[in-house]
Amino acid sequence: MICYLVILLSSICTFPNWRGKVDEATTFTVAEQQIPTVSQEPIKSLGRWYDSSMKDTRRGAETLELASESLLAINKCGLQGKFKIWCLQFMLIPKLRWPLLVYDICSSTVEAIEAKINKYTRKWLGVPPGLSGVAMY
Repeated sequence: MICYLVILLSSICTFPNWRGKVDEATTFTVAEQQIPTVSQEPIKSLGRWYDSSMKDTRRGAETLELASESLLAINKCGLQGKFKIWCLQFMLIPKLRWPLLVYDICSSTVEAIEAKINKYTRKWLGVPPGLSGVAMY
């Protein structure tokens, strides 16, 4: 039982929070093993990461980077445009929805992601640049 507890403690982080700031002075130990704080190892709970900064700005930048890298990867594959749109609709958009739902990401970051998706969608469909967004959707 003690061995199982030690293994379990290595995967758990503590979150000592005092008035909105991480308290570095508080340490917890069980069976002479120190439990790491959130500043040492981030915590993932219900799909959301918590780190010592307690802010979502980093997650917004990570989501934008994920969207950019994924769109570039879809663009580089040798599929036809309509199949690239299928990959976008059924693979990338659901992957981006969870971080947008869980984290408080500013609207300018979301608009930047939308602009990138719109740019690649126009390219893959082969529509003229003057076509309005209303006609596309």
